[in-house]
Amino acid sequence: MFFSDLIAFIKLDPPALQQVMAGFAAQMLGLLYAGQQVALSGGEQASSIVQQAIARMRSDMTSNLEVKVLAEELNVGYSSFRHTFQQHTGSSPHRYLLELRLARARNLLEETSLNIKEIAQHAGFEDEHYFCRFFKQKTGCTPGQWRSKLKSKRSSKSRQNEL
Repeated sequence: MFFSDLIAFIKLDPPALQQVMAGFAAQMLGLLYAGQQVALSGGEQASSIVQQAIARMRSDMTSNLEVKVLAEELNVGYSSFRHTFQQHTGSSPHRYLLELRLARARNLLEETSLNIKEIAQHAGFEDEHYFCRFFKQKTGCTPGQWRSKLKSKRSSKSRQNEL
């Protein structure tokens, strides 16, 4: 369709044909580049594998999910899986899983009264101390400090609403 439109337009020989041709050329280059990018990232099959991996990570966050085992379950080699996942998400599968677990921990800190060890377990961290170090590295405060900040924000908002 694109090429037939282009040929029909050239046959008309309208004014400013060269400018229009430059526009068509830019559009063709854009289409070629888009096709190349899909091929480089593995196309729809790779995208499907990444989506399946993310869905599994989200549903199995609390288990001892290993990324290498996940790649095997998806019938792809680990290095290929890791590379494809990185291209699609901008993060390694392991880092992505850790970020999901961190987000889950933040939600649990805000929405529950579970202690820190229970939150670490519910978020998928096997070691409470590693969880606390990782949490502090990512957020700048410990899980307990995070929870205290949330409580103080809530209480100050409720006081403002009362006034």
